[in-house]
Order: sequence, then C-alpha cells, then structure tokens
Amino acid sequence: MDLQKEIDDLRTETSELRSQLAAKDSVIEAHHARIKELDALIEKLSSKVTTLTKTLGQHSGNSHFPPSSDGPGARSGSSKTKKEPGKKSKSKRKRGGQPGHKGHKRTLLPVEQVANIVDIFPKECTHCWTPLAEDAAALRYQVTEVPPLSPKTTELRRHFVLVDTKPVLLTMTFLNRPLVRV
Repeated sequence: MDLQKEIDDLRTETSELRSQLAAKDSVIEAHHARIKELDALIEKLSSKVTTLTKTLGQHSGNSHFPPSSDGPGARSGSSKTKKEPGKKSKSKRKRGGQPGHKGHKRTLLPVEQVANIVDIFPKECTHCWTPLAEDAAALRYQVTEVPPLSPKTTELRRHFVLVDTKPVLLTMTFLNRPLVRV
C-alpha cells in the first residue's frame, strides 16, 4: 500500500502543479496582451515625439512662420553663429562682374535716327585756361526722352582738342547734367 499512497501523492502533486501551470499560463497570456498594448503605445508616442521634435526645431528660417513667431531673443533662422552688429560676412567672390557674366550696355543709335544733334565745344582748357579751337573729333552720348507718342533722341558730341600734342578731354555740362563717360 505504500506504493498506492505514493501514487496518490504524485497524482495530487501533479494536479497541483497543473493548476499552478495553468495559473502561470494565464498570467503569461495577460502579460503578452499587456506587452502588445505597450508596444502600440510606444509606437504612437514615438511618432508623436518625432513630430514634436521637428516642430520644436522650426523657426522662421526653415518654415513658413514669420520672424515674429520666433519669440524674443531668438536668432534669425539663416544664421547659425552670432555676428557682430554692422559686420558683413566675408564673401568668397570678388566684387563686381563675375567671370562668364555677359555685360549689359545700350548701343548708340545711328546718326540718321537721331532727332537733334547738339555740338558742345569747350571754350578753354580747364587746366591752363588756354583758348581752344573747335575740332571735329567728338565723343558721342545720346539722351533718349520718351514722350507719349514717339521718342526724341538727342546726340551729344563732346569735342576734344590737342593741347601740346596731348588729347585733352574737358569736363562740360549739358542741360545742367554732368556728362558721364560710358
């Protein structure tokens, strides 16, 4: 009978172990369900954090917001470093027209298309005040005035003369405007 009692004890212990195992299985299932819920929550919160981080990093320089939305003391969006007031940043290019840039200029109209020709002769040398003779050589300038119906072009001819075998270009004015060399 000793053997029968041992078998009964083993059956009792087995049934207890099975009930404990079933309880642990239900706890494990509950934990798996909770883990799935938490994974979904983590995914949702991660996307929200990403969105908020992007929004937090926005300012008037990298978004559609006006500069007034940056708040007081905020740096402008384009500058990463603080510059001293009144100082320009050093450019990599030299001043003026860059290599390869086509120039822009207005060509003079032919003499046949000019409405008026005004010859401006200097009376005396501006350096030594020597009286000068009229000469046929001239620098041409054109002033185009556009009235409502047709343009009126005036050609200005700045004459120059030779003083002591050196060409001298004298500064003259026309219509109260200084002539600028083009």
